[in-house]
Amino acid sequence: MQQTSHLKYFVLNDYDELLSDLELFFKKTPNLEILTISILNAMGIRANQWRKWIVNLLPKLKTFRFHFHFRGRAASKNTESIFMEFQDDFWQKEHHWYTEFFVSINSGSIHTVSYPSNHFTLQKFLSQYDYPLLNTSNKYHSVKRLEIGTGAWNDDNDQFYFSNVDSLGWVWVWV
Repeated sequence: MQQTSHLKYFVLNDYDELLSDLELFFKKTPNLEILTISILNAMGIRANQWRKWIVNLLPKLKTFRFHFHFRGRAASKNTESIFMEFQDDFWQKEHHWYTEFFVSINSGSIHTVSYPSNHFTLQKFLSQYDYPLLNTSNKYHSVKRLEIGTGAWNDDNDQFYFSNVDSLGWVWVWV
């Protein structure tokens, strides 16, 4: 891969390959200022790895929007601890990259606020965390496709507001 030193903005949706390939890409894009990334099976994602890539390979990065999705029951058990790794001064005070997470029975996800993807599946969450100090009334403005999982539509989900949905569907979520 050639050096792409002029690339400043990059969006990568539904990435499902080796994380080491991302590192190779980041080595070739040292002037990247804006990165939006969605990773479908984010096992192995750690805040310290991202911090290392940002500090050493992406020193000009100003805007970082991500959505990391974890599949399987084991992944959902670890989501909260992984989430807590993104709560230190590097993420919140130095860069102002705030995150929230959701854990369901068989998956979990962590994403920056505001939500970076155009697709969201509302389901019954076992636990979740919303960053409390942000005005997040429009944090799901990028969502165009909303799926509502079985058992998800209840009074506990009145915190969600999707202002730009143009596709709505129902999905079966295994419990």
